[in-house]
Amino acid sequence: MTEKEKLEVIKHSYEVLQSLVKDLTERVKDAKDGIATSDQNLIMGSLYGLDCTAERIKNVYAVMTYLHTNRG
Repeated sequence: MTEKEKLEVIKHSYEVLQSLVKDLTERVKDAKDGIATSDQNLIMGSLYGLDCTAERIKNVYAVMTYLHTNRG
């Protein structure tokens, strides 16, 4: 893999991470709003979404770490 290809993968991974952070922020806000209104279904749905988002962040981080440690 060339340096340019590695940079493209890292750039894409960064964009995915930005999207996931935005999603995570929205889900946390939804959970807080759910607590304020005592809407248990909203809270449980938000927590499930947080778990999925965290797993995706972990996977992107693993790819970025792999690319960084296997340079050249």
